[in-house]
Amino acid sequence: MKVLILTSEMRIGGTCRDAVEWANRLAGHGDDVMLIAQSATGEGVHRLSAAVKLMGLGGGRALLSAGRLLSTLRKHPDTVILANAGTLAGLAIIFRSLGLIRQRIIYVDPFNPADTFRRGWKTASIYRYLLWRADAFVHLSKFAERIHLGLGLCEGKSLVIPNISSGGTAAASLVPAASPLRLVAVGRLDVIKGFDRLIRAFGQLVGRWPGATLRIVGEGYDRFRLEQLIRDADLGGSVKLVGHSDDVAGELRKANLFVLSSLYEGMPNTLVEALDQGMRVVATPCRGSVRSLMHRLGASAMLISEDAFADDLIRAIEAGLALDSSAWAVIHGRHREIFDKERNFLELRELLVR
Repeated sequence: MKVLILTSEMRIGGTCRDAVEWANRLAGHGDDVMLIAQSATGEGVHRLSAAVKLMGLGGGRALLSAGRLLSTLRKHPDTVILANAGTLAGLAIIFRSLGLIRQRIIYVDPFNPADTFRRGWKTASIYRYLLWRADAFVHLSKFAERIHLGLGLCEGKSLVIPNISSGGTAAASLVPAASPLRLVAVGRLDVIKGFDRLIRAFGQLVGRWPGATLRIVGEGYDRFRLEQLIRDADLGGSVKLVGHSDDVAGELRKANLFVLSSLYEGMPNTLVEALDQGMRVVATPCRGSVRSLMHRLGASAMLISEDAFADDLIRAIEAGLALDSSAWAVIHGRHREIFDKERNFLELRELLVR
């Protein structure tokens, strides 16, 4: 099978990580894979298998590289298109409607629709009139599918295939509560990740767990502001911005609790990876997507309220630490069932083969 994967960029983040994972897994399965990225520079390039061909569209706005994208798609007529970049997928659907290409198009939506449809008529139109015209519209969670079906997506095109992680799902290590408490958060340094409110709340948290530490793994444009927040709160000795790491699993193993503080997410790979590692986790609802998952896991007590973040962070951590190993083993067992990486990969590949 020949597959063209369309993604936005190769900087490590959720969409890049998923695209790289698809490409490597498909290539390892013997498929002929080309990954086409709007911007083909970043850490994700180094994670690609040598068997995967990579092509960049030059960066900048996707509409400006429409001609190059069309030329590439026309050179590979006997392929199937797998995309998680909305604009590139939308362009491919326009090309096909004009009779310029004929490939099947599978779109995997990486975003939280509760946020997507708040962005105005332009974004809503792209989804309703372009992306829903893909041959299949794949959601990462049942929560996302429920919203799209309620807004009019054809049920026959809708599928739920959760994230496909690269790391093996370990038997839950369930690190016991330790003194001092060691927290870790992972993600690009971006306002939507909510690291600013996590840092502000940490001063209050140290009052509850003296000697507690927080490591934030990731890089991004918001670093200067977050560093200033750490200095202003006099937390330099306990909060560290680690920067980019090629060993996120190793960073997770240094901690005994993972914190997801994002304002919104589609289905966060970082939370999936933390649960893969057998960690205890606390998380914000992320406008519904994570709330839905935590409810399915039986971990609703570890959700952090958006209204009283600092106080509820402490309450959620206390709830997480209070559960014994057997209770967390049940939660991790449910997680492994949902995020069965081999089953989910094969389901995605079978969709491409149809």
